[in-house]
Amino acid sequence: MTRKVKIPLSTKFALTFVPLFLIAMLMTIYAVHRTVTLQFTERYQNDLQMSVNAVERELKNRQQSIERQLQQLVSRIQDDHEFRLYASVLENLNHPYIVDYAPMYMTTMGLQALEIIDERGVVLSLGQYRSAFGGDARGLVRNIVEADTGITLVRFDYPDGYKLCLSAFESFRIGNRSYYVIGGIEVDEQFLGGLQTHARNIVLLRTPDHFLSSNPDRVESAVLEEFDLTDEASDPPEWLRDEYSFSRLTASVTDRDTTTSGGIYLLHSRREHLLLLKTLNEKIAAITVVGIMFVIILAF
Repeated sequence: MTRKVKIPLSTKFALTFVPLFLIAMLMTIYAVHRTVTLQFTERYQNDLQMSVNAVERELKNRQQSIERQLQQLVSRIQDDHEFRLYASVLENLNHPYIVDYAPMYMTTMGLQALEIIDERGVVLSLGQYRSAFGGDARGLVRNIVEADTGITLVRFDYPDGYKLCLSAFESFRIGNRSYYVIGGIEVDEQFLGGLQTHARNIVLLRTPDHFLSSNPDRVESAVLEEFDLTDEASDPPEWLRDEYSFSRLTASVTDRDTTTSGGIYLLHSRREHLLLLKTLNEKIAAITVVGIMFVIILAF
């Protein structure tokens, strides 16, 4: 005959109480951890979206500023009787007054590129490359008009190559003839630096044949050349994905021959977000260990 083991009441209480308490405690800790983590992540996503919106808004503001300057220039040209005389009446398009018109106003307007083009696509005056007047700009006008994005980057010819500029476009008429004015400001490292919403963020410009970084000391072009930023299916280096989140603004990149797609990228630092999550996990882990020890001691 087997002898029944008599379990003390305190042991029964401990065996019943400890699992229930542990389950309740762990479920509470999990719920708190999930809630706080989601709040941190949501705040990070909101910060990221606000930064992207700020960059896009700043680009549009600068482009609209160029448009207003071009509109003022158009009004000045339409009221300029000497310009009308040489361009429309005498058709002396090589007259120094016409040729020097864009160089005379480009610097005072704060632009790095300015072209005046007639309806045939003939360049009447270039501010950035005076001696190149008389060239064919029909393709450039057509590509800018057909661009389907609000952010327009134009490759302007310079004596030593070309410069990529954030640009705007205006058309006007003198008599029965149409004319076009295209102007822009150069997109360089300083320009991209002005788009940064936070010191730890980085703004990149990537086109098929152009790369710029607002902070080349932190993200060098050689590192990013191993993948194609313009291809959304291409993944950045793992260390870059761990440290930054990517957001992309599409821009059209045009010149006298072609129009391609480019990207302006905001690399939003994840360091603060990851540090908050790490601190949170450490504190919750410490609370869990202390809680389990307390339950065990209390049970005994």
